[in-house]
Amino acid sequence: MSNESAPFQKVILLTGATSGIGESFARQLAAQALVKPGGGKIGLAITGRNLERLQLLANSIGQVSNIECLPIVADLADPDAPQVLIEKVVANWGRLDVLVNNAGYGLPRMFHQASSAEITAQIQVDFTAPVMLTRLALPYLLKSPAGRVIQVSSSISTTAWPIFGAYGACKSGLSYFTDGLRRELHGTRVAVCLVEPGPIRTEFLSRALEGLDPADPMRKMVESWPPMIFGDADRVARDMLRLIERPRGRISVLRRAVWPMRWMGAVFQLVPWLGDLFVIRTLKAHGASVRCDSPELTSVK
Repeated sequence: MSNESAPFQKVILLTGATSGIGESFARQLAAQALVKPGGGKIGLAITGRNLERLQLLANSIGQVSNIECLPIVADLADPDAPQVLIEKVVANWGRLDVLVNNAGYGLPRMFHQASSAEITAQIQVDFTAPVMLTRLALPYLLKSPAGRVIQVSSSISTTAWPIFGAYGACKSGLSYFTDGLRRELHGTRVAVCLVEPGPIRTEFLSRALEGLDPADPMRKMVESWPPMIFGDADRVARDMLRLIERPRGRISVLRRAVWPMRWMGAVFQLVPWLGDLFVIRTLKAHGASVRCDSPELTSVK
């Protein structure tokens, strides 16, 4: 455990820290601590699968004197990872004040083309792991003078798109879970915050499209999206960081992209056939259609 002579103001666990929103969150936290050295020490546990990137980030953040950074290599597709993460954080600092569930990824193919193993791993990372991390963290968060759960969902949960079927389902479930938990913990010192980013140009998006042929319908559709709907990872991270001191139930970043999607989703809930027509025509316009080229699909009798 860390030196008791240097009490910590707060201890934070951040998942998905090696790129995009997570990396920006960690660096902005360090920059904030650098200009506010009187705020007390901060323990920051960062997790990711890439050891080299994680260590580089930890070394950079560790140069800030009032931040102690603990890098933990973890693959959230492993069902045992949440337990291991919480145990390591508590063993190191004896407490946990803020949980930031940021990790997530999308599959670079339609649902019917993905294997069972790929779908199982995605559900584990995008939904099961954040739920279990939250459950395992709660005993410590409830002891904190200002416990925080910050869940990173997605604006995609407002409108169902088949090319993001499993990913969108996970994010929709995470949003529902977060709203329910916030109401359950009302009256405690734990604030539960939901973050809904709009489309963000990060490695998340490039990884979701990697390996696809330039003529692939999914790639063509995403690349045709106007630049104005894309937000900035630094902006999302900055808004997330504010939630530690000024928690809110739900924030949407970028509003100009998220709110139209939310309104559109509300209409499609009332008139489902209109939603089907809109999405199907959009996909067809880019040449997307169901192709039974998955070995698992073609083997079903």
